[in-house]
Amino acid sequence: MHIVNNAEAKKFNFLDIVQQTLAGPETGLQTFEVWLMTLKPGKESPSYSHPGEVVWVILKGSGRVTVDGDVAQVGPNTTLSIPTGSSRQLINTGSDELVMLTIRGLIPSQQSSPLGKNLGL
Repeated sequence: MHIVNNAEAKKFNFLDIVQQTLAGPETGLQTFEVWLMTLKPGKESPSYSHPGEVVWVILKGSGRVTVDGDVAQVGPNTTLSIPTGSSRQLINTGSDELVMLTIRGLIPSQQSSPLGKNLGL
């Protein structure tokens, strides 16, 4: 078991997004990672696709999401399941910070064996 105090998790900025890794390979997980992400009002994430599955759980704020050309409004208590390889972008359209959890499947080359060795697949 690994416990993280979310308030103390290291923060870093990536293209206007403040990100904190709450769980992942560094906490013993082998197939996914969890991030807490904050997007300031008026800011947007880059359009990006990930070779694994992704789930976004909107905790606070509001915005507009585009996944493979489909557009939807999101707000608190919204969960998006994003298929493998889908292009996605999030824009904070509200006046408050948009805060969300990102659960991201690791691609095989990022996964490790039970012995802690990278599988390199």
